Amino acid sequence: MNRSGQTLIMALIIMFLLAFIGGIFITIVARNMSRVHRSGQTLSAEYLAEAGIKYADSQLTYSEDGADWRPVPTSAVSADDPDAKWLTGGASGFSRFSYGGGRFLVRVTYDPKSGDPMSKYIKIESIGRMGTVDENDPTTMGTQSERLRSEKVAYKSIGITDYARFVTNKDRRSDEFSLGTAGFTTNFGEYDVNGTKGAPIRVNGDLLWHGKSNIWLNSSRGDGVEVAGDIRHDQGAAVKVNNADATESSSINTMDTTRTDFNSFPDDTSTVTSDMANKIGDYRDGRPDADVVGRPRSITRVDPPLLDALDNGSGLSRYRDLTRNSGSWKQDTNNEWYNTGFYGQGNGLYINNPNDVQTESQLYTLRSNWTQPGGQYWSGPYYAPPGITIVLTKDDLNGDDKPDMIITSDGDSSSVWNGWLDKDGNSLSGQERVVVPYPKNGVIFAEGNVRIRGMLPAADASNPTDPRWSSQVTVVSGATIYVEGSILKYRGDAANPNTADANSAISLLATDYVCVNTTQFFAPMREVLMAGASGDHFEVTPDHAFWINFDLAPHDYLYSNEPSLYVRQTSAPDAGPSYINMLVNYPNGDLYKFNETAHSDTPWSAGNSNLYSTYPLADPSAQVKYTSADGADADYNDYYASQKYPYAYQKYPNWECALFPLTGTSISTVPGEYNSIGFQLDQNYQAAQGMQDYYISRAAVLPSDIRIEALIYAQNYSFFVIPGEWFNPDPNDTNPENRPPSVANSWPLYGQPMDVCITIFGAVSENTPAPVGDSAAWMEKWGWIPYQYGTDAAPVYHSKYNPVRYTSDYRPALDPNDASDTRRKGLTFVYDGLLSAPLTAPSTPIRRDAYGRTLPITPSLPVSPQMLYFGNPT
Repeated sequence: MNRSGQTLIMALIIMFLLAFIGGIFITIVARNMSRVHRSGQTLSAEYLAEAGIKYADSQLTYSEDGADWRPVPTSAVSADDPDAKWLTGGASGFSRFSYGGGRFLVRVTYDPKSGDPMSKYIKIESIGRMGTVDENDPTTMGTQSERLRSEKVAYKSIGITDYARFVTNKDRRSDEFSLGTAGFTTNFGEYDVNGTKGAPIRVNGDLLWHGKSNIWLNSSRGDGVEVAGDIRHDQGAAVKVNNADATESSSINTMDTTRTDFNSFPDDTSTVTSDMANKIGDYRDGRPDADVVGRPRSITRVDPPLLDALDNGSGLSRYRDLTRNSGSWKQDTNNEWYNTGFYGQGNGLYINNPNDVQTESQLYTLRSNWTQPGGQYWSGPYYAPPGITIVLTKDDLNGDDKPDMIITSDGDSSSVWNGWLDKDGNSLSGQERVVVPYPKNGVIFAEGNVRIRGMLPAADASNPTDPRWSSQVTVVSGATIYVEGSILKYRGDAANPNTADANSAISLLATDYVCVNTTQFFAPMREVLMAGASGDHFEVTPDHAFWINFDLAPHDYLYSNEPSLYVRQTSAPDAGPSYINMLVNYPNGDLYKFNETAHSDTPWSAGNSNLYSTYPLADPSAQVKYTSADGADADYNDYYASQKYPYAYQKYPNWECALFPLTGTSISTVPGEYNSIGFQLDQNYQAAQGMQDYYISRAAVLPSDIRIEALIYAQNYSFFVIPGEWFNPDPNDTNPENRPPSVANSWPLYGQPMDVCITIFGAVSENTPAPVGDSAAWMEKWGWIPYQYGTDAAPVYHSKYNPVRYTSDYRPALDPNDASDTRRKGLTFVYDGLLSAPLTAPSTPIRRDAYGRTLPITPSLPVSPQMLYFGNPT
């Protein structure tokens, strides 16, 4: 019996022990199942967070909004909303998206700050969470652990807004890319009393420097030279880096990447102190090792954005969507649906000019066309490519209380207006020129070439939340963009701009090239007249006048007795004189109004001080009256110092090179206001020998500045400058002490460039730089300005109107630290810091969306398809 009891007790103990072990096992299994479930939820949350990043990435890269894309903020359903911590419903809140059995919360921010280089990137934040939330289902509310989530962060770059020069190498070529030009000095940025205007540079590949390059860097903004490859210097090449921290001190860097003492600051190694190793260098290559004092190099590639990326929804490129499809849908008389945006009546402006594409082939390249005057599209010294011409204006031209653009089609593309209507509903078909307001969404897309110049309007101050027009404009071409004069946003002096003008901005985005067409700076105002038989001049007849137009950009110098009109002219070869009226903004009209009276051949009437009248050529008489620039009568001898040369020098094939001071005329020096000067025969005079036609070969107003205040991007090819011909085309006029008797002494010699300073104030991005030979051709004519023009010998004309020209008093030298450099500043690249930090004040964005979130400088910019970083937030 006792044994039976003991057996029972033992059995119970074993059973309890087994039950205990089973309980432990069940607990372990339950815990493991819970852990597996939680691990699964954690993994799912991570997948959801990644899905949120990829969704935002796709929208930024491919949607029609591009860099402007932001999700609509989501407000928390109630206080019990499990995501209430992140959903504020405002600009700083997240947006919730259901996805499968869970959700992700996404926030896209662009919060640029001066002095913070990382803030120029678009930041994507994503939070993945399991479970759905339905505002109509209370069971989805309540407590959910905030800890059960996954957070991811990514950064995307616009790229083309970040550098004064950016060689994108879109095609990932292994070539060595060249900057600078052998035999010339290239200015990247500049330094003045107002501080350093820097020029950050990036190259997606190997870099070979040529010539001498002055690079100014603004270190407080994070400027640097970043090369995702090796750096090498051609023979004789040198880079002088002037850092803002060192005011005007500088250092010469001729170090190739392969040198063991490669210095990335670049300070002279003899001045390096122990704390210098803790700084990031301003001059870095792509090698993984450190520089001579331990600073990192390791620059990596940044993929460029694509203009022709297709929207996943519409299947169209972004800019066709924003223009061609930006109107309303209507039915025509055949009940076919069409979008009014196709006919220029959308929120964006669509220009259908596919015939204006210059297609390259083995026998025809644009580079060879641009550098060889006399070929296709050349007429005398002027290059007039096919394309739509856009003149930006700040004025209301048609009385609709909005600023307007003037768009002119060339002879081959007048059908571009087919179906377009003006504000009164009248057809514009067949018209050469139309006046249209700036597009409301700020986007202009042309299928073919665009030729552009002018001044942007100010922002619509009366409608800040719903503007009637956009003063921030994105111009996109399916081919090439030609810049044919200044593109301005600043109305004041360049050194002291009106801060309100910073609210205006323009981006020029070309599928192929962006080309500065220097031949059009002082080009014929309407059509290009046929050049003479020899191709060196244009003929003014009783039926045809010759007009040029120009504007004077903000400048850093004083005009004093300038500007002056420079003209190379002569009379037809047959016996008899030409009598010419030169009309300055006659009769007080301007380019914008297109006052047809100004284009007529109406003879000059007495009393108008806006012109030089009855200017005689090839006339042996010395007592003919004319009206001078200040309106006072003067005689021939007063202007022409007693006929120092025979009048035969005014007979073709001889040429007179004269200049006329414009002080006292109606010339406007206000930036963005165009001036016109006309040359027409005065038919009121008769001569026994008969009246002859007038020949004109060159005309320009000097000195002049050309400022291109724009973001520039040539996706497939290059940024280019057309060299053009010498302003003085006489190869025999090279000796300053023995000039032809009919040439004013302040005229440039043959081989001397005009006094025109071109400044790119913005950013230039290109697939590959133009070949060094091409850049040398344009630097020869536009990369410098002589210290002195012509000769200081006794002038042919009265000295009052013919001073010896010196540029030293109003233009700095190419190298301000080199006293022996007697050349003046020419072509210069200066980075506009507003492109990567578009703020007019520390907290005042130039552009913002409906929720107050900061947007990039111009509408719908493309972004790099690459994510610079994708992972867990730090």
